[in-house]
Amino acid sequence: MIQVISPDLQQQAQKESTIDILLWNSFYILLAIILQPSIIKKILFIKIDFLAIIKILLSLLAINLLFSPFINIEPEASNLTSFRQMYHHSPVLLLFILIQGAYREEIFFRLLPMLTQPTPRIIHMIIWQFGFALLHIPSFRSMIVVIPIFLSGLVLWNGYTNNSTLHTVSIAHLLYNIIIIYILY
Repeated sequence: MIQVISPDLQQQAQKESTIDILLWNSFYILLAIILQPSIIKKILFIKIDFLAIIKILLSLLAINLLFSPFINIEPEASNLTSFRQMYHHSPVLLLFILIQGAYREEIFFRLLPMLTQPTPRIIHMIIWQFGFALLHIPSFRSMIVVIPIFLSGLVLWNGYTNNSTLHTVSIAHLLYNIIIIYILY
């Protein structure tokens, strides 16, 4: 039996998916703020170092380039369809989701751990960046993907340890995500 989904139902499903993404991103940011209220000061402190953005972005792209011969990542069909639909229906909303996602990951996986730090810094860094890498494995198809994403997490973490602000590191992360999405999708 073939089921035909009307364009109205597809658009409704797309809207619901977009709302889910926005809510989850907001939940992670809110959770980090609840766990460590001093994060609000970091969010409100706006200082952007464009040279640091370029250095971080180039480091992330170098890691990607270094590992790309060993890792063949085909985007999942559902992700591919979702990004294309979002782009065609509302590129501004897609950009907002990408911005919110970069900030969510920076706040939750780097800023929150740095401010709570109950274990020695290096152990804390490794544990949180490994979690960051596991979150990005597409359907757990290939564990080798963990290595470059883990290294990318370390580069982003290093941005903070070199006195970059939340906004500097988040912008570099956002630009990297935009480049990767453009290449993959």
